[in-house]
Amino acid sequence: MTCPACGAENRGGVKFCEECGARLEPRQAPRALMVLSGLPPFQARVLAEARRIPFGDVASYADLARRIGHPRAARAVGNALAANPVPVIIPCHRIIRMDGTWGRYALGDTLKTRLLALERSTPGASATPRARRARMRP
Repeated sequence: MTCPACGAENRGGVKFCEECGARLEPRQAPRALMVLSGLPPFQARVLAEARRIPFGDVASYADLARRIGHPRAARAVGNALAANPVPVIIPCHRIIRMDGTWGRYALGDTLKTRLLALERSTPGASATPRARRARMRP
């Protein structure tokens, strides 16, 4: 198998290049995502849509409700996110209130603030104007 990073030929069955150490096989989705298959359909749609929010960006509960086809279900979206079984993998910390304040986070308001601040300060993060205007407080 040819390494995509350095072009070296490797024997079959190895996962990493013997020359440079680059991964040869495509990564599989984390097993935690398989947990989502057993969730109620509404919650699964909410979490799938929340997963699409880019690093460094935010969306409101109402935005997320509109995206899944339930424009008046912002509170239900919040409840679905509060029950997120994998909050680090499905980035529910990127969902904020319509007025730009944070809202609640299952792992604590302090961690939500830190995660959002980290994403904002990371070079190359795709922060939209809304993400830049979001208030740095719970």
